Amino acid sequence: MVAGIFAGIGILICAYGQTFSYATILIVWCIGCFFCGFVYNAAVTTCNKWFPDHRNITIGIISAAFSWGAIPFIFPIRDISETAPDSTFFNVIYFMTVIIGGVIIVTGFFMKDPPRGWTYFARSAAAKNPIFKRPCEKQYSMGEAMRTWQFWVLIASFVLASSAGLTFISNSIKFASAFHFSVTAGTVVTVGIAVTSGLSRVVGGWVADKIGVDRTMTVFLYPLRPFFPRRAGFW
Repeated sequence: MVAGIFAGIGILICAYGQTFSYATILIVWCIGCFFCGFVYNAAVTTCNKWFPDHRNITIGIISAAFSWGAIPFIFPIRDISETAPDSTFFNVIYFMTVIIGGVIIVTGFFMKDPPRGWTYFARSAAAKNPIFKRPCEKQYSMGEAMRTWQFWVLIASFVLASSAGLTFISNSIKFASAFHFSVTAGTVVTVGIAVTSGLSRVVGGWVADKIGVDRTMTVFLYPLRPFFPRRAGFW
């Protein structure tokens, strides 16, 4: 709930661009984004506790919601004309703040950990199915993981993938205009990116629950094999 309040403030500050300095808005906005990470982490960890045998599809659905959740706001923002007064844009920001902050705060009242000893699947089933087991005996701490080069490769891949997606989404209308497409076409492309981005996460999570995380990562990363020599220890 606290994270929802700060996330809402981070969005709301964008409506006061003429009141506060750019540095102030940027700092508050970054704080709001930081607490959005708290919301994401709380949702993932809580749901994984309730569904320990469906961790991957659970994470896929939650991460997909971050993409699909943007869809309802694409259309009101697109409908703002270039000649519209600033108050029109601010009203949209107020609306987004109420919806996003309100939903996070309300759902926070219903989120709770499962009772002690909760197991969604039978222990015998977990023992027979190797997918339910941890992929290795060694579980790395955060500090140990940060001392491996594989950790930073994954971080870099996440940053690059997110940057590419956000760059295209934020400039999709400009790209459409540059290629002489209509604004509607640009909007459809933006919505399509959000839909397919979320869908791919759900599919990836479902596949990982079926064949295991290691095999799923191998399937998705295999096309990148030429860029990572075998002797580097990546494969």
